[in-house]
Amino acid sequence: MKLLHVTFHSGTTLEVEYAFQKLGHEVTTIRFEDGETEDDQIYFIHYYRAEKFWNKYKDYIATFDGVITSDTCPISRAFLQYDYKKLLIIWICNRFDYYMFPENVDPLYYNLLRSVRERKNVFIVGNALLEAYHIASKNVDINNCVIRPIGKNFTPHDLRKNHNALTPRSDLFFVPGYYNETKYMKMSEKLTEIGIPHEQRRFEDHQELSEYKAVITLPYAWSTIAFFERIQLGMVQFIPSISFLKELCKKGGYLFQPPFERNNFELLEISEWYCDENKDLMVYFDSWTDLLAKTRITDYREMGQKILQYAERLEQQSLQGWKNILLTYKHLHRTVDDVDAPVNKELLVTYAYDTDKKIRHGDKSDGGYVIANENTRYDCYISCGISDNESFTRDFLQQHSYLKKEDCYAYDASIEDYPWKYTENITFIKKFIGPQNSDTYENLHGLIEKHNDIFLSIDIEGGEYDWLLSLSEAQMNKFAQITIELHGIGNGVDFGHTKESKDRSIEKLITHHYIVHAHGNNNGGRTSGLPNVLELTLLHKKFFDSPPPRNTVFLPIRGLDYANMRSKADIILEYPFSVPHEVLDIGTSKTRTKVIPFKTGKVKPVLHFCHNDRDEFVYMFINDELYITRTDYDGGWGQYLKAYYIPVVAAT
Repeated sequence: MKLLHVTFHSGTTLEVEYAFQKLGHEVTTIRFEDGETEDDQIYFIHYYRAEKFWNKYKDYIATFDGVITSDTCPISRAFLQYDYKKLLIIWICNRFDYYMFPENVDPLYYNLLRSVRERKNVFIVGNALLEAYHIASKNVDINNCVIRPIGKNFTPHDLRKNHNALTPRSDLFFVPGYYNETKYMKMSEKLTEIGIPHEQRRFEDHQELSEYKAVITLPYAWSTIAFFERIQLGMVQFIPSISFLKELCKKGGYLFQPPFERNNFELLEISEWYCDENKDLMVYFDSWTDLLAKTRITDYREMGQKILQYAERLEQQSLQGWKNILLTYKHLHRTVDDVDAPVNKELLVTYAYDTDKKIRHGDKSDGGYVIANENTRYDCYISCGISDNESFTRDFLQQHSYLKKEDCYAYDASIEDYPWKYTENITFIKKFIGPQNSDTYENLHGLIEKHNDIFLSIDIEGGEYDWLLSLSEAQMNKFAQITIELHGIGNGVDFGHTKESKDRSIEKLITHHYIVHAHGNNNGGRTSGLPNVLELTLLHKKFFDSPPPRNTVFLPIRGLDYANMRSKADIILEYPFSVPHEVLDIGTSKTRTKVIPFKTGKVKPVLHFCHNDRDEFVYMFINDELYITRTDYDGGWGQYLKAYYIPVVAAT
């Protein structure tokens, strides 16, 4: 989807862009502004400011498939006020009534939020449990829907604290420069007094932050982007216990965001800092003396590993949360036209490639593929989605015997072990392929970036779309040749994706590659003129001196392509895989040879029979008649036989 993100906050800008681009969507961010309001008043979005924003941007907004608002909830007012009909996600990150009048002064705003329950296109989400609690306390319901920030707001996204690296900051603690640490508690003076080496400053980038030993901070908000960024880095955070926080509040002007009240410290248990889920990620200190002791006895490496394990789970949970919203919206708004919608045929144009340079690897049934037999050396082989058939891998590695075991990888979590009868020259990893790394999924990004001429064979039952959309253009450029099975091509079975996202996946495939071979999996049938399951071979454009013409060879190619199910006729591929073909109905026959009238000129067309692979036929033109003879059996045939041919005019 093409999404517009409206916000005030640079941190949520990076959050939304990371999450939704990871899910394969395009995100454009703008700042909420009306061209007039300045300073802190920008957060006060009354009826007329919402009106000005809407009038200024409504035509631009209409060019997007949906909108996400983040940071302060009142940004969403313009969209609710003018009954925006497309997808609207309201991600509340700083209290839904921040800077707004109470309900008795501005009842319309509160009632607009209550109306969300009746709007199937709008989803309100809190970034922390406190947001769900606070909005519910004002009689507005968001069904406790919470999606936490991920925190990967830095590059590279796999940046982590390196406990083995020695830097000038390795023994220093980082102290943020917020009001609690500076104005109210004068924390730097206290840490100097008790002998904790530290720096209190703004860091240049997250690499610099990761070089510190740990972070000592005094929380001021229920949830912050900085909290999750430190989690993703694997940084240990020292914070006061709730009991010590009470003492600090009594002594001075300690700041904590509303709706915190000093007579209800227990409410802090729904903050990210003190909730049960995160307690093992923090080091709580009960006094300044206790802080000093704990900075000396904490096992930073062990705790850092625990934090990174949580960070991985957090990313998976948050991405799944966003994905669930998009899926819910899609199914609630699915129209009759969306059902059985095939992908864009123009994206599947197959290009000419010398048939003599094509080779088949694997069984003459399901599990075998036709590839381009280029004279090149691959530096990596990857097989994804193995099941119990690795005949293609067996034949490919026999041909490319220079590839070592450490260059060859096989992935599948649905099997207990690799079918070693096919080859032992491969590294088996019991994981599925997906857009994010986890205990059960591998996104291959790291492996791809280590190589430059990869052969990829992938059949992961619909998971290909999520994975393809997670790849960068540079990563796609690393594949020298690809065989891939695409699912839901003709019949619109979504596999969690719309027609548009499938189209974007195929667009990624053909950016640096030409489709040089296609075969329809007859086990899936055909709809809208396209196979529902399609096997493609793509060759990198670097192997071509100039753009090739479109393919004119009949597909499937006899002797190279074989039906996946031998009991069913193979699928004839026409446009966009080859030029249009004429169809000749031959029918059944009780005798071995059948004669039908067929007028031709001097140039005779080449016929291709559509039939069960076990039946063999030859043909001959005599005068104005066509003779068809079965050669594998001394008798007729019961199946309804068809022949396909390119008209002579098109062939000459």
